[in-house]
Amino acid sequence: MKKTKLLVAPNSMKGSLSALDFANAIGEGVKEAGVSEIVKIPLADGGDGTATVLAAYYDARYVSCEVHDPLMRIIDSGYFIAGDIAIIEMAMASGLKLLSPGEYSPMKATSFGTGELICQAVKNGAKEIILCVGGSATVDAGMGALMALGIKFFNGREFLQTADGENMANVVSIDSSEAVGFLDGIELKILCDVKNPLLGPKGAAKVFAPQKGADGQIVNRLSKNLSLWAGVLCQETGIDVSLMESGGAAGGIVASFSALFNAVLIDGASFLLDKTGFYEKAKWADFIITGEGKIDKSTLHGKLPGAVLNFGMKIDKPVIGICGFNALTGNAGFYRIFSLTDNVREIENTMSYAYEKVLSLVRKEIGKELYE
Repeated sequence: MKKTKLLVAPNSMKGSLSALDFANAIGEGVKEAGVSEIVKIPLADGGDGTATVLAAYYDARYVSCEVHDPLMRIIDSGYFIAGDIAIIEMAMASGLKLLSPGEYSPMKATSFGTGELICQAVKNGAKEIILCVGGSATVDAGMGALMALGIKFFNGREFLQTADGENMANVVSIDSSEAVGFLDGIELKILCDVKNPLLGPKGAAKVFAPQKGADGQIVNRLSKNLSLWAGVLCQETGIDVSLMESGGAAGGIVASFSALFNAVLIDGASFLLDKTGFYEKAKWADFIITGEGKIDKSTLHGKLPGAVLNFGMKIDKPVIGICGFNALTGNAGFYRIFSLTDNVREIENTMSYAYEKVLSLVRKEIGKELYE
């Protein structure tokens, strides 16, 4: 048998396995196949689970608090803090995972709870906010979060009481002075996992609203509302956010925070790879295994496994991908891609037993790849 040094560096398998559990299942399987030199790095790219992954590397503690969910119901949530650095995950307050499929409502869903988490962290002494924005239920351009932070919205002389995807269209002017003052001296970093702009055919409404429950009519209304919102932002700040890269992430919150608070936008995958020491460990390895729930074209454009693959190709190290379902027609640079199912109808059932299925796949298939 050939002695193999293996780096296991997956994202989460959304809806079924955390990045840590995914890495552990792979590690357990390859050990049984005879691989002994294994390094596991659970990873993320700004989406669900990113805060938990980062918290381990920052040695951050969890702070629990009550906030409003996307439909303005009080829920238990929280954030991580290490010294004066707070790590906040939008999905923990405004995430799609907090709703049942029957509750998906991108016109009514609000990011208010995310703003509440930021407020809590600042009041707790945070001077740097790392905001992970993937997995939101919202297409409100962050209007809800902005309201929670103290921004006032007006329809002419009337003060608006509700901040959501529908009410974006009613905003004529805003008063951001209170929020800007509150965040004065706070460094706001946003980790993004997509590069889509706010508007256009690849914008927040067209691409992401259908995933959050929007039909064609609602998509068109949200597109119009976001366009009106961009005009108000430009009027307030002098900044045109309509086509800025990543401005459409998380329903457009990135565009608003960038224009109003000068937030720094960071590629989530690159940030995590650097923070976890991935690059040096990849040079040590003979093989790299990564993965996520679904490997498709978006994997290659900003998602974590795509970033792992790009670096593996750069240093001439074979990268194996594991996923629940593979939507690519070729390997796209991967040494091999293994999926837990080839039948899209079986995805839900497969995800219910993801740990066992990953373990079985690794035992049967990947061990051979490492030694043949």
